Amino acid sequence: MKRASKLVLLALIVSLALCLALGIYVKYWRSEYVPYVPVELDLSFGGDWESQPERLTDEHVIRMEITLSRYGVPYRRSNGVLYIPRSLADDVELLWNFCTKADQDVTQAEVEQFRRNTCGSR
Repeated sequence: MKRASKLVLLALIVSLALCLALGIYVKYWRSEYVPYVPVELDLSFGGDWESQPERLTDEHVIRMEITLSRYGVPYRRSNGVLYIPRSLADDVELLWNFCTKADQDVTQAEVEQFRRNTCGSR
């Protein structure tokens, strides 16, 4: 009887440890929002996608916020960092499309209006 209860206790401990590990994985690795980093298609090396953190200027981030808002994509901004849904970050081609729209379709007047409307709320 004691051996059976020890096995049950061991199974319970192992199950709890696995649940804890899975919870940490889900919380840490699969968080809902991730920091935004612009991407570009680099045609010089066979068409690979390339992260371009150097494009993360305040103006580009504002343009991206305007673009995401236009298309109803949720985002967050905290301490100057733009967070986008992980599903968008994982779909590099769609992310590139949003980056391109942010750079090409948002006017300077829209950027200035956005700055006026959000001044002090960041």
